[in-house]
Amino acid sequence: MYAWRAASQVAGGSGLVPLQQITNLSSLRPARRIDSGGTLDYHRTLFLGGRPEGLLTMPRPLSVKIAIAVAFLVAGFVVLFGVGLKGSLVYYLTVGEFLERSGHEDLGENYRINGNVVPGSIQKDPRVPGARFLMTDGARQLAVVYGKETPDTFVDGSEVVVEGSPRPDGIFMASTLLAKCPSKYEAQNRKGDSYKKPAGQGGPPASPGPVPTPR
Repeated sequence: MYAWRAASQVAGGSGLVPLQQITNLSSLRPARRIDSGGTLDYHRTLFLGGRPEGLLTMPRPLSVKIAIAVAFLVAGFVVLFGVGLKGSLVYYLTVGEFLERSGHEDLGENYRINGNVVPGSIQKDPRVPGARFLMTDGARQLAVVYGKETPDTFVDGSEVVVEGSPRPDGIFMASTLLAKCPSKYEAQNRKGDSYKKPAGQGGPPASPGPVPTPR
């Protein structure tokens, strides 16, 4: 059952005004009231004038506040993760790929470059650790400066992987240098090539013929 309360009687009484006596419909608006269970609920009851007595404003549900807080936390975590990932990102490239990319991107990024030491390009100062050298992918060359002790496997022609960043003058400043030993397959190939040389030029000795079996 629904009723309407007159605005003139809200302040002075609690009487009800029949629907037939309502003349100003523009002042009617929906409101909420407290039901028998003690909770707020929407009703189709229309009140005249200001807010009736006894009505309370529904607070924002706690679950909505928690959802908003969680959303902000997740967004902040995603931003921090993206910034950290970008800062730790390392590109693995060949010498040619690096030279193509470094001309179009920020020189402050870290790179990991693979290539081979150009024979005769290693320069060392006995007073300080490190070395200056050229590395190549077979087509293009890159000048590298490394300021730490070089491994024993760092020799002419060895395969190397350097990690660092380029300077504006194009020289690559390596913070890490790895030199790989020749694989067993490459060593076998070099050994096989020596067997192909003519006799007297380093080839293997001729194998003796079959030993006759005594009868």
